[in-house]
Amino acid sequence: MSPLRERAYAEIDSLTDAELGYILETISDLKSVSRKNRNLDKPSLNAFEVLRMHAQNIPEMTLDEINEEIHAARNE
Repeated sequence: MSPLRERAYAEIDSLTDAELGYILETISDLKSVSRKNRNLDKPSLNAFEVLRMHAQNIPEMTLDEINEEIHAARNE
């Protein structure tokens, strides 16, 4: 058994039933939040990767070119 597991078992053995129950509920809550966050993050990361791929094909603009685009858009 790893030292980390030995330490964990020792800590668990020192807990009261009420403390252990609280910890188990907290672990369950953390797993639930983690699953929700993973599900939310994947679409965001995928969208970011798609934007990043598209941005590689777009040449960089100078500040003057950006300002021209802004002025043209405002004039429309």
